[in-house]
Amino acid sequence: MCSSAQNVLACLDYAVGLITMSPLDEHLQRVREAYGDRPSLSLTPSQAQRMFGLEPPMCVAVLEALLNEAFLVRTREGLFVRQAIRNEPTDLRAI
Repeated sequence: MCSSAQNVLACLDYAVGLITMSPLDEHLQRVREAYGDRPSLSLTPSQAQRMFGLEPPMCVAVLEALLNEAFLVRTREGLFVRQAIRNEPTDLRAI
């Protein structure tokens, strides 16, 4: 992946970005990855807090940030789900 000069620079930029991430950025990245790995994941705030090992104020900040960037949406039932998953048809015959 980091074989050419351009790729080496991109890899270095990525590594520096990881080193300089704020705690909020780190938590945002971790939650995005979890929802990316499990696209059908749907969590209440309490479940998210336990799953990601976050204190309540940090969990609220993370969930609100992901709502604001439209990565997550909150269902009527109070579950946090991926935006793309919520918009996909649930019935394949509807396609």
